[in-house]
Amino acid sequence: RLRNRAMRQLDMGVRDFATRKASFAFRSAHTGNANPQEPTVPGNPDNNWTVEALLRDDHGAIAQRLRNDPDYIRERDFHGDTPLLAAIRFSALDVVHVLLRNGADPNAAAQNGLTGLQLVTLSESGVAIEILLELIRAGADVHAFGFKGWTALHLAANSGRGEMVRALLEMGADVNQRMEVDGQQTPLMLAASFGQPLTVRILLEHGADPTLRDMDSELTAQEIAEEVARGPDPETVALIRRANLRSTNPELFTDQIPPEVLQEIDPAQEYIDSMNSIAQEGRHAEVARVLADYRR
Repeated sequence: RLRNRAMRQLDMGVRDFATRKASFAFRSAHTGNANPQEPTVPGNPDNNWTVEALLRDDHGAIAQRLRNDPDYIRERDFHGDTPLLAAIRFSALDVVHVLLRNGADPNAAAQNGLTGLQLVTLSESGVAIEILLELIRAGADVHAFGFKGWTALHLAANSGRGEMVRALLEMGADVNQRMEVDGQQTPLMLAASFGQPLTVRILLEHGADPTLRDMDSELTAQEIAEEVARGPDPETVALIRRANLRSTNPELFTDQIPPEVLQEIDPAQEYIDSMNSIAQEGRHAEVARVLADYRR
């Protein structure tokens, strides 16, 4: 089905389709399959005060500044982060608590569009779930789209963070929410595409619909797992090469990669390498079995 659709897309105009396929592979290899946005808020290149305090583990200084400077809580640093976003990056639970208690905006976004809730879903810290719960209790929107159409649940499912997925679902995240970009995948489709059986089971336990289909490939989560397990699709490789995509295509690559590096990138080879890596690292056969058994 995927190959037939690919050939139809080739007849209609290969560039858009091939760009999406190569973009998926590149983002998977270089940016965790998340497509960074252009900066949405200005940073202050001279402001590194909060980061320096966090590096010193001087949380008391942050609390003192909150008392002395009412505007501090809304400042943006050199990275474009508010003090709350910086504290989330440093997994400073006590600072997060103090900032939220003093009115920090739990839905403030970083320069690339990630909200605090989305940032913490990518954290491997032992207090990440506690920070997530603090944010939601303070009003963080579990349904918010950021990062060009990803919710926190999509990011957690994509990364295989099962307990983070469970926490988000228990706090009201929509288990069947579709992304706003690409094939409008559900969290289940993302977990299946990266071979994450534990995350797939948790999503199914909370009502994920395995019959929904990706809007581009027209595949279900089970079919996606089976397709990815086979590795690079020769027809897709041919499509990318026939499209003559250049690595400098702004639709394909992110502004985080220096131009001199982009010049050396072969989009077709990126697709091959990335899909091989995903197939080898994921447990796609197990995911396919879980989904097949669930539908019986």
